[in-house]
Amino acid sequence: MSTGYVKIFRSIEENVLWQDAEPFGKRAAWIDLILMANHKDSSFLMGVSKINIKRGQKWTSLGHLADRWHWSRERVSRYLNLLENEGMIWQERTNRGLLITIVNYSVYQDFSPTTKQPTSQPTSQQTRISQDIKQDIKQVSQRVTNNNVKNDIKNDIKNEYKNVNKRSAHSDFFVEE
Repeated sequence: MSTGYVKIFRSIEENVLWQDAEPFGKRAAWIDLILMANHKDSSFLMGVSKINIKRGQKWTSLGHLADRWHWSRERVSRYLNLLENEGMIWQERTNRGLLITIVNYSVYQDFSPTTKQPTSQPTSQQTRISQDIKQDIKQVSQRVTNNNVKNDIKNDIKNEYKNVNKRSAHSDFFVEE
């Protein structure tokens, strides 16, 4: 049965099976990313800057994910790169953290008979979200006096533009049959 979907309640994380000390597999790590993603827009303070996190996104770090999944940081990094190459996530790395966006989060988490076909092409909403993130990062970088930090942030933003075309090339993963 490859049609339709199931929603997974976040309370699954409270179950003893989920809290087992065994390292996560790739499948469990993917489900964990979906569970950790914001189910609604929110914000938090980073220093003196307010960072807005949209629905379907998670602000985290490689170290946090490595601890959570019982993996090495290198394995987490390779795994996230794999997910990004497959068009399943977008990741924006800075020296202050990692923003992960689950591609098509709303398509898979909303229940509506009018839900559109999943796609890895950026929608106008995804483009707006990306622009909001860039603005937040720009505000943070304007407050930072260290030029290396500013350059890291600028490079992250430039890399995001380069990856937009790469992401759209992996659309067949999200097409329902």
